Amino acid sequence: PYLECPARPQTIAGAALKFKADGRSIAIAPGLKCINHAGAPDVMRGEEVQLLGALRLNPELAEGRHLLCMPGTHVKWVRLEDGAVSRFQTALSGELFELLSRHSVLARDGGSVDPESPAFALGLRTARDNARSGLPHLLFATRSRVVTGTMAKADAASYLSGLIVGADVGAALALFAPGRVPLVCSPLLAALYARALGTYCGIAPVIDGDAAALAGLVQIHTELRK
Repeated sequence: PYLECPARPQTIAGAALKFKADGRSIAIAPGLKCINHAGAPDVMRGEEVQLLGALRLNPELAEGRHLLCMPGTHVKWVRLEDGAVSRFQTALSGELFELLSRHSVLARDGGSVDPESPAFALGLRTARDNARSGLPHLLFATRSRVVTGTMAKADAASYLSGLIVGADVGAALALFAPGRVPLVCSPLLAALYARALGTYCGIAPVIDGDAAALAGLVQIHTELRK
């Protein structure tokens, strides 16, 4: 079962489902649940292990209040308070980009996403400067810019990514009002979100997602052996 937030590292490990299989001891981390800022139930499973790893690799995160961003298919914005996961919010940004870039008219054959491209930067600025318009009212410009010749077709995916990432970051920062936001993810996603976060709150430190996952598994194993 999902563990209710707030959840401390020790309680996450302690809530693992433990059993034996072929003479081996197995433990499955519980996942977390909370009520998010929209008043809806929210869940994560897997990311809680990366959070434990982030705390193990960066002990300073266990003191005070921090907001972590975990980009991926379902982006997690996580509030830590003195090392406990107090609340989080999920954004469907990664899956939304995948669906729109592959199965809509917006960016099929629209090139690959380049976080250093002017098109990605334009998407970020457009989302930031038109936040009150809402993402559904901004998306179609990915298509209209191409068909009117104001943007190359090869730039469509980068522009679309900039819109979605920019809208995600802007909305999350409005909800959580943080300072510096560490990222827990792969290098490619770190490049996208670091550039977006840089337009709001400066440099975003990056914690490698694979390293955090491994450190989190070590942390759970260590807690279970006590």
